[in-house]
Amino acid sequence: MKKIFKTAAFIAVTFCMAGATFAAPPGTYEEGYKTGYATEPGSRASRSKKSEEFYAGFAAGQADNAAKAASAFSVNGKFIRNSAMAFVQGGNIKGKGSEFGEMGLIDEGANIAPYYIGKYEVTQEFYEAVIGSLKGKFDKSPSKNLKDTLVKGEAQERRPVDSVTWYDAINFCNVLSKLQGLQEVYTIKVKTEENGHIIDADVSWNKKANGFRLPAEEEWELACRGGDPAKKDFAYSFSGASSPSYDGKAATSADLDKVGWYAYNPSGKTSSTKGEKGVPGFCTHEVGKKGANALGIFDMSGNVYEWAFDLGDDGERITRGGAFSTSAAACKITAYNDENPSKRLTGLGFRIARNAK
Repeated sequence: MKKIFKTAAFIAVTFCMAGATFAAPPGTYEEGYKTGYATEPGSRASRSKKSEEFYAGFAAGQADNAAKAASAFSVNGKFIRNSAMAFVQGGNIKGKGSEFGEMGLIDEGANIAPYYIGKYEVTQEFYEAVIGSLKGKFDKSPSKNLKDTLVKGEAQERRPVDSVTWYDAINFCNVLSKLQGLQEVYTIKVKTEENGHIIDADVSWNKKANGFRLPAEEEWELACRGGDPAKKDFAYSFSGASSPSYDGKAATSADLDKVGWYAYNPSGKTSSTKGEKGVPGFCTHEVGKKGANALGIFDMSGNVYEWAFDLGDDGERITRGGAFSTSAAACKITAYNDENPSKRLTGLGFRIARNAK
């Protein structure tokens, strides 16, 4: 493959940690979210629940349910809004080539088992809640996109986590699996740790384990394309774009503007002027603010690059999706990059996956 750039339904709202189970308190967001999933069409939440937080949760749960999203695990209410996972059927997938004839990883065919993948990039609050459970062993707040770059109307804690190494992302998956009573996917033998970050380790993947993990590159691409090779959007340039008008070369794209954050739309709308440090909005954005793709997945084109499990060149690891600081070309479904797994970059985060069976 040519390198383009080198640079089941909701279960319950509880969070298990160290053997303890914490139920959702009445009237809170997570209770509303659970109710939103459980309520039959046409019914509504109890009028006795006056909490604005509760109704926000209810609406989010209803929306996820309508989109047939699946939450593969029970979570703490603090990050319930951004923890849902989408089911991807997989199968013997053969792509039809993306527009303008550019090949992606799966266009020549791939046999992909069913899996779940996060609807959202892992957020700062999600990362803090999981890594914070280790009580100081690792850096729970690594992100460099902080409140000095926060866009009005967006929530700091719901921006994607950034500045994590590939090893940090792997470690997050294992910690989350353990908290949920699932089998850890990775065996990690840490060689070097620095300032609360793993920068070198031997890692092996148990592909039969039922815990959380990074998506394989072909899984990432299949989800990004919307999951169904028979559908038109499978061959579009960007994840969830409504029309295939991008020529594959220009720095800007009105189609990308609808579904992703990139260097030419820091204000939210595509401009001919590239953003740069200090320009309002030239930063990460709260997840889920742009349009979703056919699977109800957000931000797979732009916002932050995402670590995949796979090896790239010279022992580096694959990253996909482009970022807030890149041109439109880097955000294409077929574009990819690789980075040293010890790198911590402000435009690089990840999303989680899990085997479906």
